[in-house]
Amino acid sequence: MKRLIIILILVFFISGCGRVSDYNLDSNKISNTSELIHTFNEMIEENGHNSNVRVPYDSIGVYMSKRSEVFQLGGIWYNVQSSSKQGSYQFETFDCRSVDLKLHCQQNKSLNEVDELVEEITLGDAADLISEVDINLLVDYLKQEYKLVNIESIMVQLKFYSFDNEIITEDTSDYFVEIQCKEDVCQEEESFVINGMKIVVVVNFSIGDDDESFKVYYD
Repeated sequence: MKRLIIILILVFFISGCGRVSDYNLDSNKISNTSELIHTFNEMIEENGHNSNVRVPYDSIGVYMSKRSEVFQLGGIWYNVQSSSKQGSYQFETFDCRSVDLKLHCQQNKSLNEVDELVEEITLGDAADLISEVDINLLVDYLKQEYKLVNIESIMVQLKFYSFDNEIITEDTSDYFVEIQCKEDVCQEEESFVINGMKIVVVVNFSIGDDDESFKVYYD
């Protein structure tokens, strides 16, 4: 599962074309969610956007890893539609990725052939949803609840999904332990229903030759 997450991240980073502009942010180190939101807002400002800009919900992503005391922000990204013509939608992709302990950010243009655009969310609302995720608290909960020790590294990915009264059960995935977080309480349920646009956090613990992976739904 760890290899799959890494491959997905690499595919995203190399799939852009036609770089327009780039800039650097000071550090890729993230101690808590507040610092993540600060970096996200700084990125939005540098891109010339504001909190009211609407983006496809499934184009927003955050990837972090942790091997020592703090997380390192591996990447953060979102897309903005710029034009459309006969079912071909032009997007600008804005992403920042870790290079030499700093965040190197760039803007790319890509042509996406889609029949229908997905629901959009404002960057401000996206930031609000991300702020509900206490990364350190979540990691500590998983470590204690599932008695995880001798952890070599932790990988965390945040993505947005839209659900239509979907029933999540312990059999939904063969790879993840499915967990629901509601009103600051996280717990594994035999089944639960989730509806609307939500933020989902995938957490992977590398323990020797084994991985423990969790998919956490914030409701």
